[in-house]
Amino acid sequence: MRDEDVTNVNFKCHHELLLFVNTTTTFIVPLLLSFFDFNLAMGFLVALGLLAPVNIFHYRFAWIDSEFYVRRIYILCIAPALILLGITICGWMNPIVQTIANGDLSYVRMIESSELLVNVGAHAAYPISSQLIFLSIVAVSCSIYFLTDSLYVMRRIILFCAFATVGFGFILFAYYMLRHFSIAFTETKSESVFTFKDRSTWASLATLWIAGLLLAFSHYRQNFSMSRFILSMRFLLLCAVGILYISVLITQLPAYIIISSICLTFSFFLLAINVIPTLENQYAHWDNSSLSKMPKRNKFWASIPAVCYFATSALALIVAVYVFSNSFYNPNELTLVDSNNPQSITISQKEIILKDVIPMIKERPLFGWGTGSFKTIYSFVQSIEIGATPIAYPNSDLLKVLVEEGLVGLLLIIVTPAFFFINWLFKLRQSFFIYNFPLLLTCILILILSIFSNPFQSPLSTLSFWILLIITLKWGSASTR
Repeated sequence: MRDEDVTNVNFKCHHELLLFVNTTTTFIVPLLLSFFDFNLAMGFLVALGLLAPVNIFHYRFAWIDSEFYVRRIYILCIAPALILLGITICGWMNPIVQTIANGDLSYVRMIESSELLVNVGAHAAYPISSQLIFLSIVAVSCSIYFLTDSLYVMRRIILFCAFATVGFGFILFAYYMLRHFSIAFTETKSESVFTFKDRSTWASLATLWIAGLLLAFSHYRQNFSMSRFILSMRFLLLCAVGILYISVLITQLPAYIIISSICLTFSFFLLAINVIPTLENQYAHWDNSSLSKMPKRNKFWASIPAVCYFATSALALIVAVYVFSNSFYNPNELTLVDSNNPQSITISQKEIILKDVIPMIKERPLFGWGTGSFKTIYSFVQSIEIGATPIAYPNSDLLKVLVEEGLVGLLLIIVTPAFFFINWLFKLRQSFFIYNFPLLLTCILILILSIFSNPFQSPLSTLSFWILLIITLKWGSASTR
């Protein structure tokens, strides 16, 4: 479905406009502020994200066509994040780690505690702020599902957020050209000029928005004239995808290069099929409703877009296969290590950390050791093979959740997206849309990667994942085209 086919290319009510403004500012404002202060950026993310429930509640009473159950189901969807915040607060109120100062030195020691809910985080404010960020992400993402059924609104959300990411990526690329690449992506301090602590966090964000842009790309008509194509929206989106893909290639991280290449392969293959110069395809992309007004174009020139898309798909597949084979047979590539980043670890070190962490998980399997506690608690069991460098992140989002929030926390995190996904499966025949497949596949691959890596280390990457997942599950069932 393309813009010209949409029956209502506008916001049907001011709540959809507020949804668009709230979602885009929740992403863009923290992204821009991250140039100056990471903590300030996250503060704005929380403040803007928590405005979403206000719009939901007002929509229920002010809009006559709203379903009566919208407010209740929305509350149920954000309830797991609220429960997780409550558990974190209870644990924060019962710390079992104590900081002791000895002259210029300070160290932490464990305090015996028989309570189930505990927190071992070194900084008391971090656990609360971390869960508030997650609550804001869930609140603003779920509001998309309940406040709009318009492809126009969802597509505008994708475009604005994606172009902001492209602008950020272009600045990073320029920074890379001016200075050595490793300097731009290996800052580990919170007051860094970038919100992304290492290359993987940026690669995760860029990969997600590549998939989002390609979904939007499929909903604009193909101009078969080169002069018109260069001035079209498709050409602009193609340039944006190219910038993000180049930035992912520059990171030299095989996992994200493979995922983004797979997304490009499927997307451009579907696009190529859609623009093969058959009478049906040309009619679908032609601006006039009358077929007789469509000029008779030479088949050779009309087939150029399809050939270019097929070539791009094949090239992306070659890149994916080459990077995968090179990584599979090269142990140095498999480690995914950045030698300039002290937090990066090898595959063997990951195995050691896993062995160290399993007893910690078994000791507190239900509620974990508290949000933000991994760095502190792991320092008590850190193996000598790892060295003396503090490990702030286990290089696995799944492992981090199990240590800090336990099985209960993991269940609370996945229950809401699982609800939307199951609901989508029940409506699959009515809501399936073929061009959604690359974006959905990208989200699934990012989830699988989170078992072995940390694509969700940046809150902006987590927010992007939630926004795009909700949109792709809502897209096919949208009633306003």
